[in-house]
Amino acid sequence: MEQQLKIDLRLKNEAKLDYDISELIGNAVDYCISDDVIIRSKHEAYGILSEKFAITSGKFKSLKTDMAKFLNILPEDDSKAADVVNALSSIFSSSEDLIRDAVILSTFSKKAIMDFYDLESENPSLFAEAEEVEDTDEEVNNNIKNENSAEELETESGFELEEAEEFE
Repeated sequence: MEQQLKIDLRLKNEAKLDYDISELIGNAVDYCISDDVIIRSKHEAYGILSEKFAITSGKFKSLKTDMAKFLNILPEDDSKAADVVNALSSIFSSSEDLIRDAVILSTFSKKAIMDFYDLESENPSLFAEAEEVEDTDEEVNNNIKNENSAEELETESGFELEEAEEFE
């Protein structure tokens, strides 16, 4: 019973953490990004997000390096407490930097979403055109799938569809 309560509490705390992170990102949009910054195209959004992603990836590599250094200390029986504390401190700092930059990446993603919704409300045809392109792409993909299915049938059956049409 006690074990179940611990599990329930942990799940509740994880859900609260998820909510708090979402709130953090929402608040970060308000105080990290100027209202003058408006993302007006998917290319601009990709450029901004790829820059933030590169920074975040660099922080991840730094954390990975710190973890490798800590792993090297583990087998040493004579390692000093100061070495362990330094390694743990590096991991903490790197993970903190990673989280900050990941929040910034998420913040700009949310800003892009908000700007695109604003653009859509100003110009509804913008997204209607995009949906038409997606519908056309989907139709083309379905046609390709149908052609591929016909080719698979031809190879599996041993004769071509043209021969089958002769029998009809």
